[in-house]
Amino acid sequence: MPISPPLKSTPILRMSTYEGCMKPHIPGPNSPVPVRTMELESKWIEVKGVNTHYVVGGEGLPLVLVHGGGATGGWGEWGPFLERFARDFRVYAPDLVGFGRSDKPPANYTTRFFAEFFDAYMEAMALGRVNLIGHSLGGGVSLAYALNHPERVEKLILVDSSGLSNELGLMGRVLIPLFTRIARIRRDHVYVSLMTGGKEREPGEIYWDRLPELQVPTLLVWGEWDGYLPVRWARMAHERIPNSELCVFERCWHAPQKQRPEAFARVVLDFLKRREGRCCSSV
Repeated sequence: MPISPPLKSTPILRMSTYEGCMKPHIPGPNSPVPVRTMELESKWIEVKGVNTHYVVGGEGLPLVLVHGGGATGGWGEWGPFLERFARDFRVYAPDLVGFGRSDKPPANYTTRFFAEFFDAYMEAMALGRVNLIGHSLGGGVSLAYALNHPERVEKLILVDSSGLSNELGLMGRVLIPLFTRIARIRRDHVYVSLMTGGKEREPGEIYWDRLPELQVPTLLVWGEWDGYLPVRWARMAHERIPNSELCVFERCWHAPQKQRPEAFARVVLDFLKRREGRCCSSV
């Protein structure tokens, strides 16, 4: 049985997170610097029998941020941006099942599994219509939600997202087997289960054929040098999604939000606040 924290709210001190290490936030030259301190709360909710942790703060239209699936995945991936975005939105950053402070039950951790769990999380939260941002694994999860519930999504932002193809870039083909072996040694069943699908992903985990159905205003944000999920898939997806924009971060890898946080925050807020017009194609 997983050991879970109590179902209660806990204040979170202002902090930044990088590669899973939490430390007091000291803005650097490229860091988004909030105008004022915004209190964020740590909360739990039960979803499909799983004690699920999330962070919440701010006021306004809900903005849900879904993290990626790396070994350091969790709400902290968005740490530097939560206060920034909470000035204009009510932000929610969940730890998906198997990550962060949420329960980690034995399961077959596929993209479809996470998508179904996130669907149940959103149903339990009853947030109504939301803006949605997803990175990597979280992008595939967010894409599935927007396709299945377009009436519940105001705008969608996919950051170096899974779900477009089962093809990996060179870095992914080289490093993922290595990381998987390390995860087996550490007995990290979540990471092993997620990473060992490879080209044998279930058809339902790839949404390429359904992209023309997506009517939600969509922004694709990609690192030009993403070695895991090549930028060419973002360009092709942009052609298939009717109401989409593409912003490529030059000389950035799989997580442009970490390499160029200030520019990333500007692009995201511009898209979310704008009623018409287009983003630049590269940054």
